[in-house]
Amino acid sequence: MICLKLLKCADHADLMLAKNRKHSKVLYESEHSLVVLDERMPCFFVSCTDASEIVQVISCINYPVTIALHQKELIPYFSQWTAYLECVNLIYLQDELPQIECAYPIRQLTPSDVKQASLLYRKMEYNEYVAHCIERNACYGAFDGDVLVGMIGEHDEEIMGLLEVHPDYRRRQIGLSLLVHMMHVQHDAGKWIVSQIKTDNTVSFSLHEKLEFQKGKETITWLRARKRTL
Repeated sequence: MICLKLLKCADHADLMLAKNRKHSKVLYESEHSLVVLDERMPCFFVSCTDASEIVQVISCINYPVTIALHQKELIPYFSQWTAYLECVNLIYLQDELPQIECAYPIRQLTPSDVKQASLLYRKMEYNEYVAHCIERNACYGAFDGDVLVGMIGEHDEEIMGLLEVHPDYRRRQIGLSLLVHMMHVQHDAGKWIVSQIKTDNTVSFSLHEKLEFQKGKETITWLRARKRTL
């Protein structure tokens, strides 16, 4: 079955994480295809490498929520969705975790940090998704006194992300320190150490390469349902 072919590798890390979550359902699985519904997000995670199975795959996606699609060439089959983000998976498979000293203290973010985190990550005083991740105790920040100068977190799909450093504090290894800190958090929680990065984020790719992450060869395209017009 496909689970034997999608074992711990960068390209399919998000699929396997989705499959193993307790609030997920496998809707279709074969040697060439996998469809998983994460009911909490909600989101469909989809891979199909055999065009003869695309009808069965699409028939599983029976309501308009987000889709993480592994084969970009299949986008035309999803006419009720529109692509909005293209990413690549990276996974850490080394035996030892890296260690690094940070000049700025790192701590878990709390609801009192939502405004600073929203401004840093989204350039707005309140961002619902940032607040959601902080409320899940899934975000960490580097501080210069009371000022948040960098942050990182875990997305709902248990993948690292939300990495951002204030422009005035870049080139001080804050981003690298936050990434290493989050790797230890994931490891201590018994989770895979996986990131998903936008294809044009060269800075983040560089940080992960320094830490010897394995980079996936294929892209994941995120699709959102088109708004219906009357």
